[in-house]
Amino acid sequence: MKRNTGKPSEEIFETQIRKNGKSCFLHRLTDSSDIRGLNGKGHAPKQPADYVLTLNGAMAYAEVKSTTHPTRFSLSLIKASQWQAAVRQHAAGGAYLFFIHSLFTKAWYVIPISFLLENPSKKSWSWTELQFAKTDWS
Repeated sequence: MKRNTGKPSEEIFETQIRKNGKSCFLHRLTDSSDIRGLNGKGHAPKQPADYVLTLNGAMAYAEVKSTTHPTRFSLSLIKASQWQAAVRQHAAGGAYLFFIHSLFTKAWYVIPISFLLENPSKKSWSWTELQFAKTDWS
């Protein structure tokens, strides 16, 4: 089985978001894999998320995550620096969204950090628990 790099999910995300036309602006933040792709080596500073997204006038950080797990999304897939950025953005009154792609079911879920912070002791969420956040991108 091929390693899950997340790049195919990011491509699907970009395609789906751009379907919103002029009501959206999507800016991709540079990460280390982008730098390595340019010269085969290198490191980029940690970014708060994969993207800055403005949709219908609302701006948010957007982090795309993909998982092959058949029944749940584990919060361990979120890097510590991403979690810290999400918490800080939320504390400042801003939005931070996790766009979760289940590679097993091909379903997508849009989870705001505010939801995850409501249950700080949870380490993972079943797809059933996340049904409220399922999109129609599948």
